[in-house]
Amino acid sequence: MDDHDLYLHVLTSQIEMKEWKRIRRLVDCRSIQGIEKITFQGLQRACEIQVEEYGDRDYRCAILINADKHRTLAEFAAHMLRSGNLKINVIEDGMDAALEWLGYDESTAGYLKGKIKRNVRVFGNGLPK
Repeated sequence: MDDHDLYLHVLTSQIEMKEWKRIRRLVDCRSIQGIEKITFQGLQRACEIQVEEYGDRDYRCAILINADKHRTLAEFAAHMLRSGNLKINVIEDGMDAALEWLGYDESTAGYLKGKIKRNVRVFGNGLPK
């Protein structure tokens, strides 16, 4: 993943959520490879784009990480996005903790985890809990 891939993800998300007033995002960074290609300038610009687009909406995002190499970028992104009044949380405890923080009850969280497992291309050992 590099700056170009990051911009593409941000812009695609904006198109998909253009009309949404309430946004709950789960960004799973646990299997991202090659993040050393992302520059802080690129990450900063991607965050600025998101603040411009989502700043006036009910926006909450959980960023899932599992490695120290992800932590620095995730915390930097969270700081930048929070400065735009977006609610962001970096979570290392797994999918359940992320869905709970996003405000989903246990039943809805179970349903969403099932949908994710069915609809996301799985790498390696599968989707961690």
